[in-house]
Amino acid sequence: METRARETSPRRFLILSFVGSLWWLAGCTPLLQYDHPPAGAEQASKKAAVKAANLPAASPFPASPQAAPPLKPQPSIRVSFKLDERLTRGTYMGARWVSPATYSATQGTVEARAEGLDAAGRELAVNPEWKAADPKMVKISPNQGRQVTITVLRPGKTSVEVAAPGGFKQKLLIKTVAQGGSLRSEISQPAD
Repeated sequence: METRARETSPRRFLILSFVGSLWWLAGCTPLLQYDHPPAGAEQASKKAAVKAANLPAASPFPASPQAAPPLKPQPSIRVSFKLDERLTRGTYMGARWVSPATYSATQGTVEARAEGLDAAGRELAVNPEWKAADPKMVKISPNQGRQVTITVLRPGKTSVEVAAPGGFKQKLLIKTVAQGGSLRSEISQPAD
């Protein structure tokens, strides 16, 4: 008998464990289920929430200020400036063009060129018109074309508008100060 009790003991343990697990699940099932209110109570609570938020009944969202639709990228112009040849002469690099947010120049003349950018940011050839807000401070030669020479004549602040057909445009802000007998200019192209 003793051996038989030992043989049934593991089997009995498994059966009791299984039954105990079922018993535990049966007792916890109400806790695991979501409480669903009666159908009419749910609609009543939604109506009360809508009245509290002062929203139309069809809106599932809480009250918030109206957001503006996302802006569609507009075509623009990127202006590049030719680096002073004294910086690149000994490196056999040739002419170097840069397009920083702000370009600093210590000479009174700067070479600039324009490239069109479509709404996706791809480069396009453009033939823009360059127009100085203060022609007594800034001279642009030629006033139309992809590449121009900008000559700053005196200290001050002004702007240059670069525009081409098809909505391409860019505004350059020029700030020039007299420094040690020469002119120091900063040309900025603000991001739209």
